[in-house]
Amino acid sequence: KEWMKTVLNHIRPGCSEMDPITFQLLGDIADRSPLTLWSVGNAESFSSLFSGSMELIQHSTCSLDQLEACMGALVQVGIAHEKAQRIMSSSSSSKDQMEQALMAQFDEKSTTVDASSPSAIIGKHFLPTMLEALTVFGNSLSSNQIDVMTSCMSHLSTCSNQCPSMLAGDDTSLTCLLRTCMKFAQTNSQGDEEITFLKLSALDVLATITSVPQIKRSVLKPIGTSPRCVMQGGGSEKSPLLNFLIQGNDDNLDQRGVLYVCAELAITGVDEDEESWAEDPASVYDTESSWEDDHTALYAESLLETFVE
Repeated sequence: KEWMKTVLNHIRPGCSEMDPITFQLLGDIADRSPLTLWSVGNAESFSSLFSGSMELIQHSTCSLDQLEACMGALVQVGIAHEKAQRIMSSSSSSKDQMEQALMAQFDEKSTTVDASSPSAIIGKHFLPTMLEALTVFGNSLSSNQIDVMTSCMSHLSTCSNQCPSMLAGDDTSLTCLLRTCMKFAQTNSQGDEEITFLKLSALDVLATITSVPQIKRSVLKPIGTSPRCVMQGGGSEKSPLLNFLIQGNDDNLDQRGVLYVCAELAITGVDEDEESWAEDPASVYDTESSWEDDHTALYAESLLETFVE
C-alpha cells in the first residue's frame, strides 16, 4: 500500500498538467491493481487528481489527445472500484493476494447503477464537463482526430459495460452521455470507414448503457416521470428519453434516432457499389448470409436488434 501512495503522490503534478503518459500510467495501475488502488484512496482523493485537468478542460486549453487520455484514466479508476468491490464481496480468508490479483484481471458486466457509489460520485463531478468538451471538439473534427475520438467512445463503451454507475449516477450525467453519443452517431461518413466506425462506436455506447435494467426502466417512464429533457438547449416542450433515442431531437430535423441510423448503416454498410449488387436477382432474405462479408452492416444490424429489445 505504501508504494501505491508514493506513486499516486508522484503522478499528481502530471495529472494536473494533463500529461497523457501520466494518465496512461494511472489507467494501467487501476486496471492491474484495483484492490490496492482503492485500499489507499477514496472518491475525494481520486477527484483531487483530476481537479487540475478540469480547469484546463473548462478553459479549452487542452488538446483532444489530452482529453482522451484523461477520460481513459478516469474510466479505469471507476471500473477499478467495481472490480475491488467484487473481489472483496467474494473473497474469504482462504483467498491469498495472488488469487485476488487473478480475479482482478477478469472483466465482468455490471447490471446495476448505484448513485451513491464512489464511481458515480466521480462521474458526476467530471464526466459532464468532459463530454461537453468532447462535443465541442466534434464540431470541427479533422481527419487525424477521428481515431482519437473513436478511442473516447471505446472508453465510454467499456465503462457502460463494466461500470454504468459512473455514467448514469444522476440525470445530468446520463443526459450528457446520450446527447454526446447521439451527436457522433449522426456524423456524415461519406463512405469513410473510420467515420463509420466512430458512428458504430457511439451507437454501441447507447445500446450498452440503455440495456442496463435500471436505465432501461428510466428510459421507458411515461412523459410525466421521465428524466429531464435531453433536447439541445432545453425548450418548453420536454422530450422523454425514449422519444429522443428513437426520433432524435425535436428541434433538429437533421438528427435521426438510433433505429434510423442503425438501419441506414445496416443497409449501406461499407459496400457502395449499388449498381453491381442491384443487378443481382431477388432472393429470400437470410440474416445469416446476406451481409456475411460486410461486418459494418452485420454489427449495425446487431445494434438495431439490441435497441428494439
